[in-house]
Amino acid sequence: LYLGYISQFVRPGGFMAIVVPGIVQEVTGGVPSHLAAQWQWDWYSFHSPHWWKQHWEKTEMVEVQVADMVPNGWQQWLSWLEVCQEEGFPAPPEEIDLLRADAGRTLGFTRLVARRN
Repeated sequence: LYLGYISQFVRPGGFMAIVVPGIVQEVTGGVPSHLAAQWQWDWYSFHSPHWWKQHWEKTEMVEVQVADMVPNGWQQWLSWLEVCQEEGFPAPPEEIDLLRADAGRTLGFTRLVARRN
């Protein structure tokens, strides 16, 4: 829903972009076995670049120019959590364990860049 709101502030032909926690491809048929022990229900809100591209383009408000995973995004995510933990800020240990167990096979950051129609 935010796409409709933010697009009013972008001129036609202008660009919008997001980087969000995501997955390489949609989870179907259950959580990958290497993630099952740490998986939490709210992580089902993570989506693949392909999902986001379809989701944005079906609105006809934008044309997606880039839909991919940030290279080594999972390592940046893990580094951030480790720094938070070291500095005494809340960093869920199960999320750290999940990222370490996955090592970028499933999780990372989804990146989208789109041009407003």
